[in-house]
Amino acid sequence: LSRTLAFQHLMTCLEVRIQCRFDGSISLTSMTLTDSKGRLVASGTFDCTAEDLDDALSGAEGNMIKIEPKKGLSRTPTSFYIIMPPVKDLDLASKEMKLSFVFNGISAETEFYLPATMDGVSQTIDAFQRGYKYIYELTLDNTMDFHPVGVEQQWTTEIISLPI
Repeated sequence: LSRTLAFQHLMTCLEVRIQCRFDGSISLTSMTLTDSKGRLVASGTFDCTAEDLDDALSGAEGNMIKIEPKKGLSRTPTSFYIIMPPVKDLDLASKEMKLSFVFNGISAETEFYLPATMDGVSQTIDAFQRGYKYIYELTLDNTMDFHPVGVEQQWTTEIISLPI
């Protein structure tokens, strides 16, 4: 006797790859994603028995998610992740979401609004979808260069048969 279990990823992922153009002693103290419409869920619960995936996640919506890696940076890109429930009905062209950074305990002077388009993707991003990863790069020099890299659907549905 065997049963089939279908695993589906419930979250979306924002990856920010940060690198320094030159060697130094820069550390990422924190990275904050802010939503002007307050649709971000920084913590909550998940019901694995829910039939509808939209009903499986619950948590208080707010306007920010902050991570504090306190990790040194170098010329080699280092990836930092925000994993969160999907956000629907985005209008990124209206500057709804932005990323801000604190380096060595000092807030960066520049904040970056998430763009509505990504490199290599012709469609406008109108939602952060379940199971997708949205990738951005930040290069630190005398200025900070921020740009979207692309979208990957790495987290796919996988069916596993388990003998019972």
